[in-house]
Amino acid sequence: MTNEHGILFSAPMVQAILDGSKTMTRRIVKPQPPSDWSDSPGAVRVEQIGGEWEYLYNHVSTDEILHIAYWPIGFGPYGAPGGLLNVREAWATYRAFDSLKPSELKPSCSIHYLADTDKPAWPIGKTRASIHMPRWASRLTLRLTGVRVERLQAITEADAQAEGVESVDKYRELWNALNARHGYPWESNPWVWCLTFKRVEV
Repeated sequence: MTNEHGILFSAPMVQAILDGSKTMTRRIVKPQPPSDWSDSPGAVRVEQIGGEWEYLYNHVSTDEILHIAYWPIGFGPYGAPGGLLNVREAWATYRAFDSLKPSELKPSCSIHYLADTDKPAWPIGKTRASIHMPRWASRLTLRLTGVRVERLQAITEADAQAEGVESVDKYRELWNALNARHGYPWESNPWVWCLTFKRVEV
């Protein structure tokens, strides 16, 4: 098992990573804590117990501990500080390869990343979803520098700028555009993984 994970980013966020303005991202914690469990700082945490990392909640009144999920390596589904994230983004290949599945494409295949404004000279084929991007096609690798769990609305103005936007208000708009349709609007204030990272060459 390797301490490397894939992570999806939209085209605007890929652009923000490329220009250096994005060094943080928030992702939904799954499963979410029950509604009657504490949301005080430190109530949701990750600890290493018995050789595994355990994801824990404390009950708001009884301080009972609820064990939710386990990962043999790292702090959570995206890994631990020091681990790597390979960015997956919307992409396309040469039009002649449109009939091939991503698993059938070879690393020598030409790739166009939809986040790029410059178009290649060759005919671009169909848009392919980021989730289907092969590891070899990923052009961005990020090293995790921090992992924590917090409520979405705990984001600060400095955090919002590290997310690649101007303010918390702009981040709320971005969040809702990406997550509201999946049942996690800003107003629901879900628990999120807060990941900080830096771009690295591998």
